[in-house]
Amino acid sequence: MKNKKDKRELEILEMIFSNENLVIEKSEQPDFLLKYNTGNLIGVEITELYFDGTSARLKNKNGYIDDLITHSRFIHKDDKRQLKINKIEYFPKSQLGSSVKMNALFLPKYTFSDYRTAFFKRLKDKNNRIQKYNMSVQQCNLVIYDCENKLNNTELRSFSKYLFSNEILNEIKNSRFTEIYFITKIQEISYYIQLKAYYLLNQAYILHDYIRKNKLKNKLISLNIDFEDVYAEVLIRVGTKKFAMLYMKALKLFILEDVVLD
Repeated sequence: MKNKKDKRELEILEMIFSNENLVIEKSEQPDFLLKYNTGNLIGVEITELYFDGTSARLKNKNGYIDDLITHSRFIHKDDKRQLKINKIEYFPKSQLGSSVKMNALFLPKYTFSDYRTAFFKRLKDKNNRIQKYNMSVQQCNLVIYDCENKLNNTELRSFSKYLFSNEILNEIKNSRFTEIYFITKIQEISYYIQLKAYYLLNQAYILHDYIRKNKLKNKLISLNIDFEDVYAEVLIRVGTKKFAMLYMKALKLFILEDVVLD
């Protein structure tokens, strides 16, 4: 791990995959190979989420903000278009009646729509690139690290309505990555969320609620059909057969008779 980027990626990797029973090797396409003492070989690709290149440069290039404010030195044409440097007059609270004139940097006002668009582009790009990866591994996972934390002021139980769009859900559903881990901050607490598993659980809750509202439970019992059978058929019909069975054991722990949607 020689450069700053490698060290950063390793820090992100170890937020999820930290186990004394594995050996971590730096790689290319994907970024890491995890070798477990069981013989399993797992690939992991790391990527960071930014609104756009301008936001990434502001966060990562040392001294860039000072250069902008002091010398108006833009390093990219997109930055010059998105960032505004204006003269302001500042009135310090400690010195009533006096003011200081200075340059101020005005940042873009990013919305949740911008956030979803950025997420979709990042995920789609990685889904396209996986075709070039070393697929000799048993599985390959994607880790998306959120550098914007737009979800921080939301609640964990409702984060999906701020993040997901139909485009994003389709990218998750059809992705060749075995799992997609999303690391983000909500209410100042860092979480990692398994997006494929979350998608499947969400579909299960929707189906369970549909059966409950339409009072179909007794009909299924009379036909000797289990909930899992109906759910599996739904997954196949919406095109999730490729990864559905990976989670069926876990789903049985969540799909109980008294489960209701909040």
